[in-house]
Amino acid sequence: MSGRTVPFDEATLRALYPSAEAFVGAVHRSAGAAVEAGSLLPIDAATIVAEAEAHPPVP
Repeated sequence: MSGRTVPFDEATLRALYPSAEAFVGAVHRSAGAAVEAGSLLPIDAATIVAEAEAHPPVP
């Protein structure tokens, strides 16, 4: 599999996630959905959420 990642610019990030709480909430919901779908292990979801909480890309 190949591909590339293009990070969002600051304006796009702020439009999608107006606060750190909004970003962390979205990560938490997405990680939970991935666990429910069987695509992500709960321990990995917890790690992803903890990383989002520790280092949100928006203030």
